[in-house]
Amino acid sequence: DTTLVPPHSTTNPIEVRQDPSILNLYTDELTALEIWIENTRPQNALALGENLGDFFNMLNNFDSTHPLNRKALVADSDTHSTTIIQAGGPRTMIASSTDNPAAVNEVELAQNINAGRAILTNAPFVKVSVVGDGGTTARHALGNPLIANASVAGNATINVDVNSPTWAPFDLVEIYVNTVPSCTFQCIGGTNAGTPCSMDAQCNSGACGRNFVGGVKKVCTATPTYSLPVVPSQIAGVAGDFQLQASVSQPINVAQDSWVVVVVRGRDGISVPTFPMNPNSISRRACTGDACRPCTTNAQCSPFFGTCQDVNATTTQLAAVTTGDCGVTALALTNPLFIDRNNDGMYKLVTLP
Repeated sequence: DTTLVPPHSTTNPIEVRQDPSILNLYTDELTALEIWIENTRPQNALALGENLGDFFNMLNNFDSTHPLNRKALVADSDTHSTTIIQAGGPRTMIASSTDNPAAVNEVELAQNINAGRAILTNAPFVKVSVVGDGGTTARHALGNPLIANASVAGNATINVDVNSPTWAPFDLVEIYVNTVPSCTFQCIGGTNAGTPCSMDAQCNSGACGRNFVGGVKKVCTATPTYSLPVVPSQIAGVAGDFQLQASVSQPINVAQDSWVVVVVRGRDGISVPTFPMNPNSISRRACTGDACRPCTTNAQCSPFFGTCQDVNATTTQLAAVTTGDCGVTALALTNPLFIDRNNDGMYKLVTLP
């Protein structure tokens, strides 16, 4: 439960082979949280849903009393099995003093991750700056502060620059500022999975609020403070290639020390999936009324999802993947940047690295 400080686990330690005397399996010793694993539709939705909500809960409780409540965000492709899980995305892009692999210093990389100088992405590269009083600027890049001053009137501007390969179009920039997630108990498993509940009986063979090892947990999700649609421009890249590019600026006003997190993504029906770079979720046969519902017979689509048909059975069909196809769209999110509202150079009395 990330609404508590420190977060609290109600999982029975015996269920996960831990000391039964441990009352809370959460530990502050972890410095980074794996918020996003696998470049799949379910895991991408989980990253932007429950996982991001939990992170925001912890970030909102980060201060001088609870300095360890701030964690860095990381992502990986979680390839336990190379036969079923695609490697190569998502990735954690970490600030480094060198691009030469032989000269990379693992201690420096660890320190830069823990400082939050990293973005998470399956393709788009996102650069964020928060500009405050007198041009003071917070960035993730090395040599830049992670906090900007906005003590005169609380005014700041969030700038977002996005570059992406042409196979990974994006159409939305979402900005979160001090967002407080909405938390409810939901059915885990059963035919009503994901619906709000107050008791197991409402979940039709599932459990209300309990995870797979029996711990009780609220599901917390967040709504962006700003949602800014964009239409990327195609520009010349390197060696005759091309890339997509878009920039937005969003003025904000804050009444207290604040944090800023940015998400860039492509949406179903607007941006085409990242196929063939990522073939996940592209089915050979699918229902005509729901491209994300794979099928082998019409009975699996009837009565609400049309009929079952070949949609990606030939190279011609695969070469014409459109916004109507089910696939993994472009996605990137950033670690937080901060705003100093009371002119003490700190975030809630914590000195940032």
